[in-house]
Amino acid sequence: MTDVMVNEEAPRLQTHEIRESGPGWIALVVRVHATVRVGATFRCVDEDGREVILELREIQKYRGVTLRQLEPPNAALMVFCGPGAERLAFGRLAELIGVNPPTAG
Repeated sequence: MTDVMVNEEAPRLQTHEIRESGPGWIALVVRVHATVRVGATFRCVDEDGREVILELREIQKYRGVTLRQLEPPNAALMVFCGPGAERLAFGRLAELIGVNPPTAG
């Protein structure tokens, strides 16, 4: 018998705009290319080559409407937290690939 591992597709985002940032956080307008859930983490590198780990804290589909996850091909404002987040300078259409948190089973 063969063991089959279920491998969920990694969350993929495409950046469109940095909306706002501050110490330890950044808000990005993104388009989703693979389902992303609150709690997903993304490894990024700032302009000085330092690693920054971002955690997705909030998905705002519309003003005042937050979601726990978002499926493609939707766009939303997403708020990420992590030390150094404010140092990141994403270009338009940069791609982020991360890891979703485990689903409650």
